[in-house]
Amino acid sequence: MMESLKEFVWDIIGYLIPGAFLLIVFNFCLDKREFEYDDFLIDWEVFGTSLVVIVSYVLGYLVYSFTKYKIYLQDRLIKFIIYLNYSRDNFITRFFKKRHSEEWKEQFKNSKLYEAAIAKLKVEYPTIDTMEINEVRNILMSKNPTQSETIYTFMFRSSIFDHVSTIFMLVLFIYLIQLFTSIELLKDDIQYKYIYLSMLISVPLLGNSKRFFFPKAMRIPFSNL
Repeated sequence: MMESLKEFVWDIIGYLIPGAFLLIVFNFCLDKREFEYDDFLIDWEVFGTSLVVIVSYVLGYLVYSFTKYKIYLQDRLIKFIIYLNYSRDNFITRFFKKRHSEEWKEQFKNSKLYEAAIAKLKVEYPTIDTMEINEVRNILMSKNPTQSETIYTFMFRSSIFDHVSTIFMLVLFIYLIQLFTSIELLKDDIQYKYIYLSMLISVPLLGNSKRFFFPKAMRIPFSNL
């Protein structure tokens, strides 16, 4: 019961924080002169806290969808770049392969730790070598539920880094459109240009942080056999 409650709370927070951050960023960056109201999406003085929470939670799902699509496009682009490089084993191929969302799986499946886990569970689960890493991890987590909190913490950190990166990229995409069109949605003062530049610099750094925490969260159950 407590584990289910924890998962529910993590789920709520996992969507609420990205949605709230999206709301804050757009309230900060959008040029309010282009809108009828003083505040974008929500008039903070009129609507109560409960509605802000609901809107943030719903927007969290939107951010999640954008993140999934971002990862899909990123992986396709990486594959295309590697293809253009004729899959040669050089710096370019290694650099981009590390940034593919599935690359860590291939490395982990070839590790001694994963092989040892599969060998140990083979008797109890004869078809375990055909299972995905997520499925094997879930089996191991069910055998050692005390480690769930640490795993959820790392997964949560990973997703937050990913969602913040998505929000920054969304702002930068809108600003890029604004540069080449007559659309003026974002503030364009000099101080905001520095903020957009900071977002641009932060995107790859956030990606590195995500790639640090996510594989770690996946490996923890295998390390506690």
